[in-house]
Amino acid sequence: MAEMTSKGTPHKVVINEAVDLAKRFCDGGAPRVINGCLRTFVKDHVNVAGTSQPAESKP
Repeated sequence: MAEMTSKGTPHKVVINEAVDLAKRFCDGGAPRVINGCLRTFVKDHVNVAGTSQPAESKP
């Protein structure tokens, strides 16, 4: 998560690398869980420009 918010690495790249590592070193559904967690983090905390501003909440 820090890589996405402070280093400016595109979030798709970070998520892909994390999922690839999970596929290599973890069993079962870990890659899916990691993918879901990181995608939710991006949706909630990273705006379109890629900065770590929280996304605007809808009423």
